[in-house]
Amino acid sequence: MGKIKSSLGKKEILLFAVKCIVLNAAFICAFSTLSAFLIYKFDIDLSWQKWMSIPTSALCAFLTAFLCGLKFKNNGFIIGCVTYIPLFIFSLANLISGKSSLTAFLIKLAACVLLSGIGGLYSVKRAKRVRLKK
Repeated sequence: MGKIKSSLGKKEILLFAVKCIVLNAAFICAFSTLSAFLIYKFDIDLSWQKWMSIPTSALCAFLTAFLCGLKFKNNGFIIGCVTYIPLFIFSLANLISGKSSLTAFLIKLAACVLLSGIGGLYSVKRAKRVRLKK
């Protein structure tokens, strides 16, 4: 996939969206399981669970943005932020259902947008590298 342009086909956009959703779901399940295991193993109070969701979501946002942005060659920060949208919807649903506090949501939002943007930017910079043959 080349540079982002208005002629990007529906197939590429659909594949990008599916890849974002699948990777976000896989990473959030894996890292939530890991944080639940750590809470159980170290006998941490369950009130810390909402604060453990911040690094879990941030790490998920970074990795998803990095993996989804590998095929693009420009606009890395924007690509990274777009990959955060499914995770944002999930976090917003948790806030609305009352299972998360507003403070934790705002901290999670800021951390995830920043880290997903950095992940997308880093993956695009890696794609721009030119390898010279000796």
